[in-house]
Amino acid sequence: MDHIIRIGMDTSKHVFQLHGVNAAEEPVLRRKLRRNDMVVFFERLAPTIIAIEAAGASHHWARLLRSFGHEVKLIAPQLVKPYVKRGKNDAADAEALCEAMSRPTMRFVPVKTAERQAALMLLGLRDRLVRNRTQLANAIRGYAAEFGLAAAKGIAHLAPLLARIQSDESLPGLARELFATHAQEYAQLQAQIDEVEGKLIARHKTNPGSRRLAQIPGIGPIGAAMLIMKTPAPEMFRSGRQFAAWIGLTPKDHSTAGKVRLGVITRAGDEGLRSALVVGATAVIRHLRNGKGRSMLSAWVEQLLKRKPPKLAAVALANKLARIAWKLIVTAETYAAKPRPVASGRAPGIGVQSAIVLVREAFVREFANGKALGSYAGLTPTPFSSGATEREQGIGKAGNRRLRTVMVELAWLWQRYQPGSAEAGWFRQRVGGTGRRMRKVMVVAMARRLLIALWRFATQGVVPEGAIMKPA
Repeated sequence: MDHIIRIGMDTSKHVFQLHGVNAAEEPVLRRKLRRNDMVVFFERLAPTIIAIEAAGASHHWARLLRSFGHEVKLIAPQLVKPYVKRGKNDAADAEALCEAMSRPTMRFVPVKTAERQAALMLLGLRDRLVRNRTQLANAIRGYAAEFGLAAAKGIAHLAPLLARIQSDESLPGLARELFATHAQEYAQLQAQIDEVEGKLIARHKTNPGSRRLAQIPGIGPIGAAMLIMKTPAPEMFRSGRQFAAWIGLTPKDHSTAGKVRLGVITRAGDEGLRSALVVGATAVIRHLRNGKGRSMLSAWVEQLLKRKPPKLAAVALANKLARIAWKLIVTAETYAAKPRPVASGRAPGIGVQSAIVLVREAFVREFANGKALGSYAGLTPTPFSSGATEREQGIGKAGNRRLRTVMVELAWLWQRYQPGSAEAGWFRQRVGGTGRRMRKVMVVAMARRLLIALWRFATQGVVPEGAIMKPA
């Protein structure tokens, strides 16, 4: 047999279909094996690369084949499907796996250890118990409504309802007996949930990364433990946005012909993790409406709620929480809530309306640096590179149009009311002796510098150099 460079293996409970190719990309292995025969085959085979679809028992087979010296790659089923050339059958699936793994841009699923899978069993057990409790609670409420008994929303109001039922002598004896059976089952489920959550809390307390994540608003001990246990390998994500997309918290993209069309969130990835983040974000919004938790994050949420409904805002906040969590996991940093900045003065040349636009459109957002802020406002030049020619063209005008317009107006006013400032001096130095056209070009550059200076003043309390400030 020619040397096999890679094998695609379609798995099932008892039958395993293999498809292998040699260095010339010619099929040299097409074989169907039973479970025990497959293990013996790979134990004797020289080390090679094997692709398996990430499905049931795939992580077990990956660990076993790795122990034989092979390199195993797991591929998500949706990424394998485009490589199936004909109808659905085991041989076609194995060939598609073999082809998909050879693609240079293919994404692979990290192999879970046995310990990680045991921890994930704990999360799965809790999820099932919570669903069973919800189902039982709904059944109890439905039966109680038939006898004219109702309770407020929330799981905390179910125990008082059951107590009222048991003390209600007007109910038939059979009904009270059956309600007692439901109450006993509910108590058992609650005890099991408490036991499982106790184990999760214990794991959370012994994990430094989980304790750091719990400091993020909306992510408690259970949510932090879920993030640590369900995130496969944080370094495989290039950015926080890619991590949020993996969870399914980014909008569907259906853009064409230069037109951007974004739909609802993709809902890809782990449903339990996504649900925990959205529920936590909803709790943050509820606390914010009650006047609690004032910070830069709350200021961003307040502005979002003015434009979007609460449920949509909760999903957007969940996206932001996922990005923050990824950053903390990768860098091992500690979350520090930034207090809402309060400027300690008023600058002549900036009116009330302009100040409102600056705060709402820019200062409530988080930017890595001044360049990112200028790009958001559309005040940065567009680079042009062709061959040996590299230069900067006009501003991009791709950012916030309202903010850009206000900043250009403020740049003209700043020269009149703040002539001794560094920005005004910088402008005069560059336009001295030039014509009107150059002044219009340079005022845009000054608008960018002024925006960055005002942003530093609002967020860090750094007064613009040479500016005259009056008491607020």
